[in-house]
Amino acid sequence: MYPEFAVGQKVFFAEFTRSWTVRAVSTSGRFVAFTSTMFGKLEYTVADLTLGVRGTASSWGVSFTTDEDCVAALAAFERGAAGIVDGSITSQVSHRNWVWLRYAAVQRDERTAAMLQELREITCQGTAGTAQWRT
Repeated sequence: MYPEFAVGQKVFFAEFTRSWTVRAVSTSGRFVAFTSTMFGKLEYTVADLTLGVRGTASSWGVSFTTDEDCVAALAAFERGAAGIVDGSITSQVSHRNWVWLRYAAVQRDERTAAMLQELREITCQGTAGTAQWRT
C-alpha cells in the first residue's frame, strides 16, 4: 500500500535544499521518521503518508534523535492510529505545525527517484484528495 522506504535513504523535500535521512519506518509503512542536520543541530520530521503531511509529534517536548527514539516513536504512532491509547505518543503528526508532503523534482538518491511518482500520487490521495503536490 505504501512505498517501501529504506533506513538510510535520502529524500529532498521541496522547501529544503538539504536532504533528510530515513531513520525508521513503521511496520505498516504509514509513518516514516526522518532526520537532518542544520547548523550542527539534528532536526526530525515524521511523515504520515495516509494524510499526506509531515511535521513534529503532537506531544510537547518530544524529539527523535537516536534510531531507538525513531523506532519507538513510530510504534507509538501506529498504536495511536489504531486507537490504542495506552503507550501512544500521538495519533497524528502535530496539527499545529504540519505541512503537506512536497517532494523536490530532483532526488539524488536513486531509490527515492524511483518512487517519486508513487509518493506524489499517495500524497494527492491524502485527506480525501485535498492534498496537492508541487515540484
